[in-house]
Amino acid sequence: MVIAGAPAACTFNWMATAVSSSNNDLAQLTVILYYQGANHQTETYTVMGLARNL
Repeated sequence: MVIAGAPAACTFNWMATAVSSSNNDLAQLTVILYYQGANHQTETYTVMGLARNL
């Protein structure tokens, strides 16, 4: 997977977890982005959402 337009200092991890109480084939998606800024400190951003039919 590639993050479009991401600088070289940007890395990521992702995880998909089935929503067991759902009968709609839902999954909770989590993407965590790590970016090392100009001051060499790592910034972390978390994006979460739901997806069907995984």
